[in-house]
Amino acid sequence: MIKRIAFIMVFIALIKFAYQYTEPVYIDKSFEGCIYSNDKEIEELVKVRFEGKLYRRIIGADVFEGFIEVDGNREQIKTPVSKSPFLATLNRIKTSYYDVYAVSESNSKNGVMTFKDATFVIAKDFELLWGNMCCIDEKYKAKCYIAAPCNGKKEGNKIAQTIIGN
Repeated sequence: MIKRIAFIMVFIALIKFAYQYTEPVYIDKSFEGCIYSNDKEIEELVKVRFEGKLYRRIIGADVFEGFIEVDGNREQIKTPVSKSPFLATLNRIKTSYYDVYAVSESNSKNGVMTFKDATFVIAKDFELLWGNMCCIDEKYKAKCYIAAPCNGKKEGNKIAQTIIGN
């Protein structure tokens, strides 16, 4: 009888954990960031904001869907979906960043996504961000990067080295 009650309690605890873990988490972060270029003398402080929902998975990769806004430009972003839940689970465990890409009708050709409008890497604690947006490149007519939180090109490059090094 005691074993049966213990089994039922453990089963209920596992169901509660699975439900709470997979419940979407709303993220809304704003940072002072920097748009900079390594090719030209471009260094501009901007407000960087991203918001969305993080869908955590027990098996497979976590999914983040939302928006990022930089210098008045807003893009819908999401993490790519992996075809292999097993490999995605292993990758989720060993990395500490999410890769997110712009999602729009203009970058979908024959059902295959081409990620050229915006590409970002966001720390899993949502406290560090680095990437680029095509509209920013077009505005400054150079290959520009966006880093947050930071207040200059030097800090932006440090964030890039931190993220790329992992």
